[in-house]
Amino acid sequence: MRTRKGDHLVRLLKKQQTHNPSVQGVWNPFTNKNISIATESFPSKSFDSKLVAEKSATEKLIELAKNNQ
Repeated sequence: MRTRKGDHLVRLLKKQQTHNPSVQGVWNPFTNKNISIATESFPSKSFDSKLVAEKSATEKLIELAKNNQ
């Protein structure tokens, strides 16, 4: 803000305020994660598998192609 080419300095203020602060708390990468992830030492055998057991789109297309033959 020092190099504003002679403009008058204006104090920057928020245009909104609250009387009831948020109760959500501060977010961090482990906010909605299982606690065992934070306490696990890596590399770990328990986290080597896929998180989602659902088939991928490629696997579904390969299966459809095999069924059509």
